Amino acid sequence: MLRLNYGGACPAPEVGLVVQPAALHSLAARPAVVAAANLLARWVPKLSVHMPGNSKTQAESLATDVEAAVRTANPFLEIRWGEARVGHPSLTIGPGAPASRNGASAWADGWVAVSARGPSSACRAEPITSVLLFAVALGVGRVFRDAWGISAVEPAELRWDTWQHSLKLEPSDRELPPLPPGPPELGRVLQVGTGAVGSNIIYFLGLMGASADLLVLDHDVVKIENLDRSLLFGLQHAHPCEMPKVEAAVQAAESFPSLLVRPVRSKWAKYAVGGYRVGEFDLALALANEDDVWPAMAEAVLPLTLQATTDPDWGVAFGVHTPGTGYCLRCRFPPDPTVVPLICAEAAIEIEPVAGDPQTVHASLPFQSAAAAGLLAVEIDKLALDPISGAPNFVAAKIDATGSVLSACQAPSPACPACRYFPEDLWTGKYGATRFAGYR
Repeated sequence: MLRLNYGGACPAPEVGLVVQPAALHSLAARPAVVAAANLLARWVPKLSVHMPGNSKTQAESLATDVEAAVRTANPFLEIRWGEARVGHPSLTIGPGAPASRNGASAWADGWVAVSARGPSSACRAEPITSVLLFAVALGVGRVFRDAWGISAVEPAELRWDTWQHSLKLEPSDRELPPLPPGPPELGRVLQVGTGAVGSNIIYFLGLMGASADLLVLDHDVVKIENLDRSLLFGLQHAHPCEMPKVEAAVQAAESFPSLLVRPVRSKWAKYAVGGYRVGEFDLALALANEDDVWPAMAEAVLPLTLQATTDPDWGVAFGVHTPGTGYCLRCRFPPDPTVVPLICAEAAIEIEPVAGDPQTVHASLPFQSAAAAGLLAVEIDKLALDPISGAPNFVAAKIDATGSVLSACQAPSPACPACRYFPEDLWTGKYGATRFAGYR
């Protein structure tokens, strides 16, 4: 029998997932719980799940969705239904105290993603689905550090303001930004890259109820080693045959009726010559990270473009760009044949062995790609609102215990040909009537 080893043998024999009764009053809770179960099941040996008992019908329906997510993530995982065991790492979804004294919790206060250890502070606004999905990824990061015994000095409560991308240690009394009017309506979307971040954003868009005609472009296939960090793909996509990622995305997205996913198995260079048409799409998602694809995409005159990625040191990054304005993909990633492609969601971690000195190992971080996709999902949720004056167009953050965030509103590089020679009338003629033309 095939046995999967998602990211190595986890030292914790069991990890708990707990749903607070108050969480079920929010529409955002259901997709967050399902995503948390999926994400935990990718790397834990046993998962205990505890549902609230005050709404039997609702809890039973949610339990069915959780069971399906876990079986897709890891068909060999043992699930135990019941309260989290004392002393084992756990993640609680909802406001208030986690299930155990040392457990982590995830919730959202409007646009603020809340990750806490111990009781979280009061929230003033309803959680937004995309923000709560991002908070879940941060919370799973805390559980991962607990499970592996990674010593870290981190704040008891971390509040990530995703509206302006700044960190806070306590609630703010400033005026709350508006909430999204409903699930995102994205029109025609070009997505280049269906790897860890790319597959996760499709999964998150489906959980958010987003509607889109999504053309996904990738040349690669799903491998067993992809499964610990991709919430969309399951074992059936990698074994016994390695399915092309774009075809696997179409198959997996069939459970999301609001998404129409159209596959193109190709590299960007080939598609740009024979298939891409300027003005064809409302939005572009730049989620590949090889073969100088980002600067090449910048020179193709794309519509509003969102980009997200991970790095090999607990980092996530995000950028937004419209042609002729801001800091484009070529400014950010100039062509350089000596640069090694970014490693996806891996980092060196120090663990405490059974005996002897601490040991440093190179490990996959199963929550890191989900965090990058969560940031992207949040920015997609903002598209229904008026563009924010002076909001950062570039964010780089560490999702380790330091929780550092660098956000900036960067101008185009004077030497960048994609910015310097952009014809103004091209945007008006090709993109002036598209869904997000006002973001320029």
